[in-house]
Amino acid sequence: MTIDQALQINIKKLNQKRIDRPDLEAELLLASVLKQDRVFLLAHGEKKLTICQRLKYRHLIAKKINPWPTAYLTGHQEFFGLDFNVNNRTLIPRPETELLVESALKIIPNNSPTEIIEVGTGSGCIIISVARNNPNPQTNYQAIEISRGAIKMARQNAQRHGLDKTIKFTLGSLLTPISSKNFSNSLIILANLPYLTPDQFTTSPSIQREPQSALISGVDGLDLYRELLQQVTRINAKDITLIMEIDPAQPPIITQLAKKYWPNSKTEVLKDFCGQDRIMIIKIK
Repeated sequence: MTIDQALQINIKKLNQKRIDRPDLEAELLLASVLKQDRVFLLAHGEKKLTICQRLKYRHLIAKKINPWPTAYLTGHQEFFGLDFNVNNRTLIPRPETELLVESALKIIPNNSPTEIIEVGTGSGCIIISVARNNPNPQTNYQAIEISRGAIKMARQNAQRHGLDKTIKFTLGSLLTPISSKNFSNSLIILANLPYLTPDQFTTSPSIQREPQSALISGVDGLDLYRELLQQVTRINAKDITLIMEIDPAQPPIITQLAKKYWPNSKTEVLKDFCGQDRIMIIKIK
């Protein structure tokens, strides 16, 4: 069986099971088996697959139909122009989260010392993308994660992108590891914490294979963000900026909390590519 024949057969299978973009999914899975990119498939359609390759491909197609996220099957996901290792201990990086990275890069001062801390780093894709694209050499980076499996993956990704000496990874819950620390510089806190409700998780088939602990946060999805904001009140820094990914329904409640803790704080909400409120920025002087 050739590459072209394998693709034709399995695109048809995925299409029959109503898998979105069956041609793309079939190509990504076969490229993973061959350890090549999709361009290779197009250029070498006549190349015959070995028995081992055919069996591996069949296995991945079966899991995709099950359905498993493609990123978990290939072990990779692209984010902000970089390739990241992922597994079922980490949330799969999503395009809308790139807006969080873009927002951070716009806010980071050009030439003054800055501390950047990400809570709930998961695969590390956010802080690694920021560190790779931030031109300010006077920036210190720290990533905090409660899951040992996730922080192991984040460290691997940092090493892969040459940032294992640049980013300090710390095991812990939210800001607990730095709760007694004083910062003389500007502090930027990045957070893409779980923000879904149990009902949202249950009614979203596409995320059923991802870790619930990385998605659900209490009845209204805000338990962890409430805890984070309370912890920030105990942090001392020159100034603090929080940049958070949220559910579109949450800005009013988060704004209310921000004004409760910091009456003079400034809040801003940014929309994602679909016009939904997605990123919330709180500036505290």
